[in-house]
Amino acid sequence: SSDFHPSPVNDMGCGASRLPDDRDDRATSKQRTPPRQTIAAGPIFEHYVATHHGGRVHPVTYDYDSDDENSPWLPQEERRVLRILAERRGEFASRAEVRAIQKAYLETLREYAAGDYANATVGVSVRALSRWHPGLRENPLARRVVATFDVDGDGKLDADEWLAACITLGPRGTAENKAMCAFQTYDRDHDGVVGVQDLVQTLEETTHGAVSLTRRSRMAEGLVRRFDANGDGGLEMNEFLHLLNAEDYLGRFTVEMYAFHGASPPRKPRKTYL
Repeated sequence: SSDFHPSPVNDMGCGASRLPDDRDDRATSKQRTPPRQTIAAGPIFEHYVATHHGGRVHPVTYDYDSDDENSPWLPQEERRVLRILAERRGEFASRAEVRAIQKAYLETLREYAAGDYANATVGVSVRALSRWHPGLRENPLARRVVATFDVDGDGKLDADEWLAACITLGPRGTAENKAMCAFQTYDRDHDGVVGVQDLVQTLEETTHGAVSLTRRSRMAEGLVRRFDANGDGGLEMNEFLHLLNAEDYLGRFTVEMYAFHGASPPRKPRKTYL
């Protein structure tokens, strides 16, 4: 299947109803837009929102206040990205699961710490984790996979980045979340497109150089030609989603990073505005 809609969020594509200022609308008062509040969104989500929409995106409906009357809502692709980032923040995980991830972070620091405790710059080393973690060390792309969560590029995972990695790579991570991780892993030059050269270099790592450059190039060109819907010579995120099906993403990008076997229901997303 090429459809990715596993998120528990209701993806309606619009926010709460914006009613005119009517003095007698008690019957529909529940539909009013809630007052704007500021919440402590994680650095990954905050960075995206601040960069793209000035911090005005609703975390549940992914609506934002636009000055352009012709495009009052977020495009589908951006709503998908924001939904994934909300998932990585732990919005859809139970409190018990988040506590288990936080506990695993402290335990992992003892094994793979990097940085300086005195200056509060300590974190989980990306290099050591990908090299020695039992669920990662056999994966030729492990370091690149883990590095996709290192938002500030300092070679370490802080508590928020660790949370995003565990939720994405854990068994409860959604297929579209894992697909975004795969896309970022394959996009080696970080240009927002998986091109032929990206695929050639990735194939070299996954085959350990056992396949010739000529054959790798033919394979990469064939994949791009097959899935490049707009013909721009590369695979954007929405095109990359069709490269594998949901089961493939769930199987190839699932790693036991923390111990949690509870069955507590997920928290409801906070219905507040950014």
